[in-house]
Amino acid sequence: MRAAALVAVVAVPVLAVAGATVAAGQDAPGEVRSTGVAQRPTPSAENDAATRAKAQAMLDSFRQVVEGDGAQELDAEPAGRWGIGLGVTGLEDEDYRLTAWWTVPQPPADVAAYLRPRKVDGAKAGGFASGSSQGISATSVFYGWDGTAAYADPALFVSLQDQDGQTLVTARTSIAPRLARPGYTEVDQPVSSVDVRIEASFATGRPSRTTHRTVGEPATVRKLVTAFDALPGAPVLKMSYGVGCVAGPRVSRMVTLVFHTADGDVRAAPSTTGCDEVIVRATRDGQPTARLDGGGYRDGFMRRLHRILGLPKDRW
Repeated sequence: MRAAALVAVVAVPVLAVAGATVAAGQDAPGEVRSTGVAQRPTPSAENDAATRAKAQAMLDSFRQVVEGDGAQELDAEPAGRWGIGLGVTGLEDEDYRLTAWWTVPQPPADVAAYLRPRKVDGAKAGGFASGSSQGISATSVFYGWDGTAAYADPALFVSLQDQDGQTLVTARTSIAPRLARPGYTEVDQPVSSVDVRIEASFATGRPSRTTHRTVGEPATVRKLVTAFDALPGAPVLKMSYGVGCVAGPRVSRMVTLVFHTADGDVRAAPSTTGCDEVIVRATRDGQPTARLDGGGYRDGFMRRLHRILGLPKDRW
């Protein structure tokens, strides 16, 4: 059996680049080549169904809580301005957005006091905030859930608005389905060594720097394989709205990992899709290119590589 390599490439530019060009290899189902025309990738039927089910479950969970406070659900979208203060996440596909409205015969402060101590089923995070828009005040409520291999960043945003002494409650789901990760992109076999190449260029005028290392120590190799194989498929639609968005560092880095295995060549191409987000592209022996979710620059795959390799900050 001929020698082979598994390659993963991660690119992290200073700013997000939309419509990045895809490198060699065909496109996987749902993959998009840069043609100047926006195309919507397609999740698998299983991920589509799981995402829709999760969106409905989030809304139903909140419905059970709010209706315990005497809320009456409306049959249709209310007239006038509603949903003041509804938040957004960086990951959302509007095709999976669900919205519902209720009226509650108490002022927003009382509704917020009722909701605050109560748990919405399965939510891992939450928060309350108050604000106003064009003279209309509202209390915003957020609930978040863990993502899965089928969908990313499930969340529910709620707005509480005063309506003549009563409260208009608006709840909206936010979620994005993931592309399925093809099995051929996983290492999942003995690896003799991993080649790591980091190319860094600086916006400050400093000279570019390239770091190359071959990792052969078994424990470190296992950590690199585990980190790469754990990446889920990329969200179908990954949008950065600029809300709480932190710009990337003033340095552009491309990281290439080559996992040396005994079976199949895997190559990858870089892609970026939003503020502080990383996409990893990987393929094997001419198979279609697959997009994987590398998470945030500071807390995702790149951060794990930093720690595993023990790189000094000036090399990262």
